[in-house]
Amino acid sequence: MRPVKIYQSVHFSTNISNLFIPSIMKKYLLYIFGLMLLCNVVNAQYAVNKTKYDYRTYEYEVGDPYNPGVAGITSVLIPGLGQAISGEAGRGLGFFGGYAGCWLIFGMGWAEFETSFFREGGELALIGILGVIIVDIWSAIDALRVAKVNNLAWRDKHKTGISIEIQPYINNFQTRDKHYTQTGLTVQFNF
Repeated sequence: MRPVKIYQSVHFSTNISNLFIPSIMKKYLLYIFGLMLLCNVVNAQYAVNKTKYDYRTYEYEVGDPYNPGVAGITSVLIPGLGQAISGEAGRGLGFFGGYAGCWLIFGMGWAEFETSFFREGGELALIGILGVIIVDIWSAIDALRVAKVNNLAWRDKHKTGISIEIQPYINNFQTRDKHYTQTGLTVQFNF
């Protein structure tokens, strides 16, 4: 009689990322990646303009190319859109990427919370939703500032070197026996 060989089959199935990165570390790496996307500024024109112009001195003038109100409202609805319509598309993509990354973090935390027997993952979902709210508010405030600063820079770039002021001129004077009124225009040239 021959000896019978018994083979035991071991099935090893795991996600490749589980081999290299522990679960808790994946959460924080994803959070850091979202923040890096948020802080990424591709178009640095605003970075240069904000050193020269103060958004607090801005007053709306007819002919300004960017409307700060529209930029702020659109950035509340879709973070980054206000920056994009104010001429800073790269900055807008950074905010949108951060917003999407925070939603991804929330989704991963919520999925883990729903499927876990011990209800783990709630803190990740909370971090994600707080990130969504913070990025949304930050994006709206930043869109207002970007529109104001870029308007100030646009005005400075497109201003003319000559200004002409025309004002009415009225002068009353009296001599001994008569009263005279002179009228005319005063023209002032500034170079």
